[in-house]
Amino acid sequence: MAKTFDINRLDRGSVEVGGDRTEYPDFTDAYIISAQWDDGTELTQEELDILELEHGDVVNELIFESTLP
Repeated sequence: MAKTFDINRLDRGSVEVGGDRTEYPDFTDAYIISAQWDDGTELTQEELDILELEHGDVVNELIFESTLP
């Protein structure tokens, strides 16, 4: 049985962003390198792919937040 992907369980403070973050507001060359669930478990590559493909709005927010001082 596949694990349910619950975006609300993402630990937003654990997100590590890579790539070019200067292309506001689209951030087309930025991406999430790693992140954790609220229980400290690392997201797998498959989960990172789901995050990018199905939750682009959240990814954009997270990348934007990473550019703030």
